[in-house]
Amino acid sequence: MLCFYDRMLDGCKTHTTKEDGGFMRKRLIFWKHSLNSLLILALILSTCTTAIAGPATDIQNHWAEKQLSEWMEKGYITGYSDGSVLPDKTVTRGEFITFINRSFDFKEAGAVNFKDIDSSSWDYEEIAKALKAGYISGYEDNTIRSNNTITRQEAAVILKTLLMNDASPVAEKSEKFIDESTISSWGINAVHVLSSKGIVNGYEDGTYRPNQSITRAEAVVTIDRVKSASGITYNKVGLYGPANGVDMIQGDVVISVEGVTIQNLIINGNLLLDSGIGTGDVFLNNITVKGTTTVKGGGENSVHFKDSVLVKVIINKKEGTVRIVAEGTTKVQTIEIESSVKIEQSLGSTALISNVKLMHELPENSKVTLIGKFDSVDIFANSINVEIPSGMIGDLNVNKGAEGASINLGNNAVIVNMVLNAVVKVLGDGKIEKATINDGANGSEFENKPTVVDGVQKDSIKETKPVFGGGGGGSVSPTPKITTAPVSSEIHTYNYFTGNDEVHYENNMPVGSTLKVYDAATGGSIIGSSNSNHVTVTNGFSTVISNVYVSLTETGKLESERVVQKIATAFPISPNSLYFDIRNYRVGDDRIIHNNLPSDSIVNFYDGTGNRIDTTTASKSPYSIMFNVDHGFNSVASSVYAAYTVTEDTYAYVESKRTELRIPSPIEKINTIVGTDQIYTLDQFGNYLEFLSATSSNYSVVRANFTNDLLTVSSLKPGFASVNIVVRKENGEAYLISFDVDVTAAP
Repeated sequence: MLCFYDRMLDGCKTHTTKEDGGFMRKRLIFWKHSLNSLLILALILSTCTTAIAGPATDIQNHWAEKQLSEWMEKGYITGYSDGSVLPDKTVTRGEFITFINRSFDFKEAGAVNFKDIDSSSWDYEEIAKALKAGYISGYEDNTIRSNNTITRQEAAVILKTLLMNDASPVAEKSEKFIDESTISSWGINAVHVLSSKGIVNGYEDGTYRPNQSITRAEAVVTIDRVKSASGITYNKVGLYGPANGVDMIQGDVVISVEGVTIQNLIINGNLLLDSGIGTGDVFLNNITVKGTTTVKGGGENSVHFKDSVLVKVIINKKEGTVRIVAEGTTKVQTIEIESSVKIEQSLGSTALISNVKLMHELPENSKVTLIGKFDSVDIFANSINVEIPSGMIGDLNVNKGAEGASINLGNNAVIVNMVLNAVVKVLGDGKIEKATINDGANGSEFENKPTVVDGVQKDSIKETKPVFGGGGGGSVSPTPKITTAPVSSEIHTYNYFTGNDEVHYENNMPVGSTLKVYDAATGGSIIGSSNSNHVTVTNGFSTVISNVYVSLTETGKLESERVVQKIATAFPISPNSLYFDIRNYRVGDDRIIHNNLPSDSIVNFYDGTGNRIDTTTASKSPYSIMFNVDHGFNSVASSVYAAYTVTEDTYAYVESKRTELRIPSPIEKINTIVGTDQIYTLDQFGNYLEFLSATSSNYSVVRANFTNDLLTVSSLKPGFASVNIVVRKENGEAYLISFDVDVTAAP
């Protein structure tokens, strides 16, 4: 058994050599007599230990009893057949590596090239996993010495590598241990790092004992602490966290893919919802994050915080809108918004979000939607749109520098106290109980005047809601307001595969009127508005809605009822680039010829920035359609993009993913080499050209063959003739070559 092998090592001499890669160099010089037999027997016996059937007999009341018991339950460590664990027994390098692989769940194997281990060794696969994980490298003499016992400072170097990496900053000298001078130069930083994080603490007498072999109990406890402190990345779809109870993670946590649910965790570090989530969903159930939660990924369907406690949340998604839903008993202290977002509390929950800050980093025209109860909202960004369809905000503060903000209050929205230090426009019929208008906010507009207005600039506000009255001598009852007539049914929706979507009203709009697009028949959020008959829906339609609701508001009238229009969602297949023939001419319009256009599709073309290219249909046949590109392709463009658009009903359009089409260079020059009966044609770059046709001025029958980049013209009649050959660059411009030949009759 292992203890037998340890006793055998007592008869070994040691020789210390140079340290490399964080592992202490020891050359063990064994007595050769009967060594091979003993070694083989020890290894066989060491791999034959069995798990304890009942409770361990020698860990009760041990200082590491808790961790050892947990590891045995998880299968990370096994006891011996006599019911013992031997917690104070020393550990070999191979055993220490095995403990790490099991606890960190390292399974991928790398190549093993050490000269002192082969595939028959019991720890060969474990060494392969450690190499793949990158936390061991071996010695300068190409050995791994996995059967050597491992010292406390050697273990510290490995654990420090797992914790961060070798490029981490050097920890300050701690002077925590009275025997620090005995720690090797190659191990001192690792010991300092682990000590600073509370992973190693030393002994009661103030020593660290760097050259003492680490025990099984010490190995389990320190590896367990490193695992908690090093953080975790969830990069596969699934459910993580205990079903019962709560686990604690000392380090940071990263979620890098959609479809991840974490539960019952206390994260003492930070939580990152990374951009790899895309527009997918992530669920946090009973999670406490004591650091900062940063949201860089997620879509409109969304990031769910349920029964969780979050200190600080930062929303910073580069593209698109992310939806944050607070459910159950969730409590969030602060949310800092740096990109478009929709934050809402689920119906019936007691979730509480204390403070929301719309930060300076918010781009202009960003949209922030808040639904639910918020203690306070602070606006620092300028020229943004804030939608509050329903709910209550205790204090809403618009800070200096936040000019141009638009705040739209739904009928069921209430703001208890609004303080303005910059000019804003407040729209909608929601209620504002009190507004304080300070210097810098003079001229702010309210569609529905607050119940109480104070502040030094209280008399400067403007009421934009029209009021109708009568003239004359006495009091006159207000004239009822007129409601705008609903829009006609000619509303077109355009659902594009990526980017913004559009809603078009095909009738002429009255001057000064506003077209609004909602995501619900009543209440809901405005997802786009315009004073023209084309409305852009920034970041596209939400995937959870199948219809839009469109209203029209004319000057001096109330908003009309909303008219529903379907959103088409069945994206067609993308165009096949092989069906396109791109003609890039030196001057004038260029052409795109498309073969096999689906009968129910429209094809649109875009440049590299996403702008639609103006095209006109030049001709059409049952098999192809030719588009003229007005004024030609951009001279610096290398590609054009094509997409199919289909309709699911009369007015609902949906467009496919765009296909890249390469734009060929126009032919600037033709080099012609005429041989006896052979003609080579090349463009200015030396590329061979496709042969299309050939004619002769003396009316002879000209046969041409174009194979292997060789054009052969034959059957010319004797005498002088002018030969015309039409060639074409691949997917490019046809070009006429003319040359004279003098054909001599065959003798």
